[in-house]
Amino acid sequence: MIAPPRLARALLRRLLPDTHRDVILADLDEEFQQHIAPKRSVLGARWWYWRQAVASAPFALRLRKRRGVGVRDRRRFAMLDETLADLRFAVRLHITRPALLVTVTLMLAAGIAVTTAALSLAHAVLLRPLPYAAPDQLVHVGERDLRNAAAAAASAGRNMSWPDFLDLRARQRTFVDLAGYSGGSRTVIGAGPADRLSMAEVTDAFFRLLGVQPQLGRDFRPEDSHASAPAVVMLTDGSWRRRFGADPGVVGRTITLSGETATIVGVLPPGFEFPLRGLAELWLPIRPSQAQVERRYFHWLSVIGRLRPGVSVDQATADLSAIAAGFAAVDPKYHGATAASVQRLDEFIVGDVRQILIVLFGAACLVLLIACTNIAGLLVARAAARAREMDVRGALGATRGRLVRQMLTESVALAAPGALGGLAAGHALLRAFIASIPDAQRASLPHLQDVPLDATVFAWVLAGSLIAALGFGLASAWRLGGAASRSATRGSLGPDRRGARLQSGLVVAQVGLTLVLLTGAGLMARTMYGLLSVWPGFSAEGLLTMRINLAGPRYRTQDAARGFHRDLLTALDALPQVTGVATISQPPLTGLGNSGTFAVEGQPDVDDRSTRIRTVSPNYFEVMGLPVVAGRTFGPADGPGTGPVLVVNETFARALFEGRPTGRRIAFPFFKGRPFWEIIGVVGDEQVAGLDGPMRPVAYFSYLQSPDSEFTLMARTTGETRPVIDATRAILADRDPEQPLFGVRTMPEIIASSDAVFRRRTMLALVGLFASAALGLTVVGLYGIVSQSVAERTREIGVRVTLGARPGQIVAHAMRRGLSPAVVGLLAGSAGSVWLAPSLGSLLFGVEPTDAATFAAVAAILAVVAAVACLIPASRASRIDPVAALRRE
Repeated sequence: MIAPPRLARALLRRLLPDTHRDVILADLDEEFQQHIAPKRSVLGARWWYWRQAVASAPFALRLRKRRGVGVRDRRRFAMLDETLADLRFAVRLHITRPALLVTVTLMLAAGIAVTTAALSLAHAVLLRPLPYAAPDQLVHVGERDLRNAAAAAASAGRNMSWPDFLDLRARQRTFVDLAGYSGGSRTVIGAGPADRLSMAEVTDAFFRLLGVQPQLGRDFRPEDSHASAPAVVMLTDGSWRRRFGADPGVVGRTITLSGETATIVGVLPPGFEFPLRGLAELWLPIRPSQAQVERRYFHWLSVIGRLRPGVSVDQATADLSAIAAGFAAVDPKYHGATAASVQRLDEFIVGDVRQILIVLFGAACLVLLIACTNIAGLLVARAAARAREMDVRGALGATRGRLVRQMLTESVALAAPGALGGLAAGHALLRAFIASIPDAQRASLPHLQDVPLDATVFAWVLAGSLIAALGFGLASAWRLGGAASRSATRGSLGPDRRGARLQSGLVVAQVGLTLVLLTGAGLMARTMYGLLSVWPGFSAEGLLTMRINLAGPRYRTQDAARGFHRDLLTALDALPQVTGVATISQPPLTGLGNSGTFAVEGQPDVDDRSTRIRTVSPNYFEVMGLPVVAGRTFGPADGPGTGPVLVVNETFARALFEGRPTGRRIAFPFFKGRPFWEIIGVVGDEQVAGLDGPMRPVAYFSYLQSPDSEFTLMARTTGETRPVIDATRAILADRDPEQPLFGVRTMPEIIASSDAVFRRRTMLALVGLFASAALGLTVVGLYGIVSQSVAERTREIGVRVTLGARPGQIVAHAMRRGLSPAVVGLLAGSAGSVWLAPSLGSLLFGVEPTDAATFAAVAAILAVVAAVACLIPASRASRIDPVAALRRE
């Protein structure tokens, strides 16, 4: 049996008089149970009961009026009845005028859609807590070099060495525990074809510190990190399902990881993500090498920690810095002034993205404001057309408050479709935007794998929509004060000043906000132009990169690695689509690769000498087109049996040897068997990091003298790249099927997905989209205000033409109606742009936030567009027939 809604029965019980209450309720319940409930769903039946209760309210009030019901109750339920009547009237009114309904719905839906998407993204990344136990206690721990301000800024949050980590972990007093993690990749053999998967290595306390329990198997144990312990691995839920078909018996099975057999000991829970190693599919315990254990200067380990209850970040920083200060006594060369860097984990993960999301959310809000002011302008114009209707209602007894309530109800009904459509479109827009983000960037931020329409976001958007709707109604009601009173007087020549001032104010707001968005888009366009104009030192067109890692016992000797390397280059160079092929340890423009300190023979040891290190094939410089500035490059004679040599770039030569390094010798601490390397040549600079960074010193080693197990193929191709990729896979399968080809990307793809370009390109696309939408709305608004002015001044224009006014004078007079507030809006928008442009901050490149040329160009474009928008309706005014205009009304 379906029970009637309790709230509806309680409402009637309160309203009905005692003598009629039981009879009416009994009749209503009997009809509900016998005729309604058996034929309808639960929701439909209860909705019927509610409608009967509301319909009975006026009758119940009349009954209680005879028995002394309170005045407040009668007024409250009378207002409810009137509001329902206003709502029904508003729905009928909007249905009979679909043009206005469709226009307002589209405008409001566009504004709410971009705001919903931006707010959802900002809420997911910035406001939602990390999915770990007590996430506010989690911090990221690093080191800083305090020798000078520049070194401190550059080294903030840098990785630790293994000895530093052990010392801090053993002596700290402010953390529950510390855990380390590192990254990389492994070649997986077993459970499918050989593949290269991203992995993370962690210390035994890592998952316990995060509060994460595996769904199958066990966590890592301290003994798993011993060098002699059997290799073990944990799988993510995704890799478990893809490679093992979600087999519950996977624990205990073995797979081969880069030639080493590892036992699967656990599967991580579904939904687990660690954004700092977001693409990792394999999780292994850290087993540091002997070199990593001994070298305190080798900073390779990232560290997180959990604060003890009641301990602040500042207290933890002071605690670890006091310990780190003692490292100087043990290693004065590399730890002369070392301090700790402690930052909340969520803030460290978000990093520079916080600024981007805040700017995007602000831009989306500006679009919504522009849409709202445009809609308000349309409703103000419609209020003038309904002035006579409101006069009639007032003559029949409607008070001003009653009319205002009607206008507010109509505005809410008008805004409802746009709000609901905007929510749906915003969710779809968010999905599309997230799908367009490259995997690396998407995986490095929390919660972006699944961003639902959060209840908080839903509530905020609905509240904003309601406020906007009420604002529309208030704007219309404000216009009534002038237009309604004027309409009773026939023969006036112009519009009311009150409505004109309101419409002009809305135009000022529209133009000003649009100029702010256009200025931001202009600055980002200048930034992208300057960034993509940077010469990286080589031509990116036709350059294909493919990575190989020689894993397994076959390549444990350097001679075996050299032989495979030589045969592979020979086979690829013979392909008809390849004009040249070389190898390098890490491709340029990725920022990846090792750095190292060095000492110069015959000079005192200096701590801050460091360089990027690359291992290349002898023909690398020729394939990349890097010019030889001095000396020579590597040749076939520079092999394992000759003296160690290297090539440096121009930045290296200028910074350390005044451009003449040829013949000088330098030593690297990690090459203990080869104390000095002779510089034999200088080549042109290539950008190893992002396009927005300075050129860095680079030292190139020959693959023949210092082979790496992992290297990148750099192939110059003609035409399509797919045949080259397929041919390379076939060559690898023929020589060693256990060596997968991975990291296949063209150089333009590397540039486009790099952090420097992607962040700014995304900002340009979104801000440009918002600015375009705002510009379109502003054009519509200006067109509408001038058209309305022409329509209201038809008789005045007719009089002016009759008195001898020329068409040019009529056009100029009509355009002033729209251009005057537009000029004020340009001035206000320029001031707002000067104030808000610095918020773009680090996103800009090659242009100042207050670039005068950009400001002037954007203002000129907006002024021309505004003039055209005003000219079209103004030109119609010059063609008005004065006889027809004077006969009007």
